[in-house]
Amino acid sequence: MSKEIEKKQENVDLENREKVELVKRMFAKGATDDEFALLLELSKRYQLDPFKKQIFYIPGSGVLVSHAGLIHIAHQSGYWAGMKTLIITKTGEEVYVVDDNKNISGAVCYIYRKDWNEPLVHAVSFQEYFKPSSTGYPGAWERMPQTMIKKVAEAGALRRAFDLGGLYIQEEMSEFEVFEEVEEEKEIKQKNVSQNSTYLVRLMTIIDAAEKRYNLNKKKTIKYLEKTFNKKLEEFSNEDLKQSEQIIKKIIEKNQEKVEKDEIKKIEVKVEEPVNETEKGENFEDWINEMEDFLKDESK
Repeated sequence: MSKEIEKKQENVDLENREKVELVKRMFAKGATDDEFALLLELSKRYQLDPFKKQIFYIPGSGVLVSHAGLIHIAHQSGYWAGMKTLIITKTGEEVYVVDDNKNISGAVCYIYRKDWNEPLVHAVSFQEYFKPSSTGYPGAWERMPQTMIKKVAEAGALRRAFDLGGLYIQEEMSEFEVFEEVEEEKEIKQKNVSQNSTYLVRLMTIIDAAEKRYNLNKKKTIKYLEKTFNKKLEEFSNEDLKQSEQIIKKIIEKNQEKVEKDEIKKIEVKVEEPVNETEKGENFEDWINEMEDFLKDESK
């Protein structure tokens, strides 16, 4: 082999290695070597493109394909002849859409192949797959339940029609569902960590907003909460974080009541008193003490 050919081969190998590393960084963060090897093998076997997000890795769920990835495989087979997906209502009717999401019982998908006389029919129950959001904000299943349940029906139908056992889409999985029962303990721990992070972000957003709108000192707020629960903020449980939100809301309400009372007193005062210079400055100088007194009063 000439040096020129060897050099070209080295460049090709280097390019491939760099591409593989990019795929791992972008679409397989946290994957073990075996999990990443599985992603590469499935990508090659089914001609799936990670850069089009046709296949990817999610911690706790493993290697997943996208809805578009499954349809891509069906097209590549040469037998694809289309599909039809309908919503099943509570009365058993099959319709394309429903006016009221409460009327969704499930979805059914019809897959047509060029080598079949009859379509494959696959139906799924909405109740079995619906996943309410754990963040306090509407999730995809709550915002667009008809789209989500249709995707689930189509994924199951495509697997059966084109022999794609083992390839699942994210919509079919719970947020941190895993494939092996031996990983159940790891899945539960990971789910709790994710939920905790969500509640923590929410709490910090509330604290920041309270500082800007109600002049509640951010550092003092965090310090008081840590003192209340006797632990660092990052160690708070989900329940601690939820209770912290309520504590902040009560403090804001108390301070608002105080401001309103002060305004009434100003109106009632007929003779203007001289301003005491020592009283100027921060509105919440004894804020922590006020919070403690307030919470004591509330607990009585």
